Amino acid sequence: MFCLCFSLLVAGTACSSDDPEVGATPSPSMSDLAFDAASVCSGSITGPASRDLEAMAGVDRFGEGGDSAVDLAEYVERLRESDSPEERFCEITTGAYEEFARIVFGWVADDAHIIDDSPGVLTYSAGEYAYALTSGAFVYFPCEVAGAEQGRLVRAGLIAPAELDPDKAMSVLNSASRAIADGLGCLEGAGLPEGRPGRAAE
Repeated sequence: MFCLCFSLLVAGTACSSDDPEVGATPSPSMSDLAFDAASVCSGSITGPASRDLEAMAGVDRFGEGGDSAVDLAEYVERLRESDSPEERFCEITTGAYEEFARIVFGWVADDAHIIDDSPGVLTYSAGEYAYALTSGAFVYFPCEVAGAEQGRLVRAGLIAPAELDPDKAMSVLNSASRAIADGLGCLEGAGLPEGRPGRAAE
């Protein structure tokens, strides 16, 4: 059976044989604000961090860049096998194609120079070293993965095209980092606190 589908310029109507089933949930896409703060990025932003994300963005619904929703378990396995300094985890959007922030993870040698002494840098008590500016936040935390090259740190980053509140950005990144560390099996020794990380003593 064939269905002839066409659009009428005047009526603006169309027909399709591929109508979704009643009650079916459409797959989230880049243009859909399909997630609340606690479910975006595969549910990795939880507790106070989800409220901090809402406060920074000024909205309570979010989308994800890409063709499909982020899958935490799949990403963890990809990161486990990677030796890249940066693997994109999640792009948070607040409108169609409107990037709010991007969260990435990667690997660096544990003897790499990770201290940022630029003016305006704020440091936090999280991981091996954590800092934030108005353009984003970064955390380096130890993570020993069985069967992988040792002597490495995970570098986590939350990067934004516009200015963000550094404390809230660090809160969101720390929460996502805890989810990744848990998936990799190194949360216990990662030094990532529950809740919001405090600023480090100067």
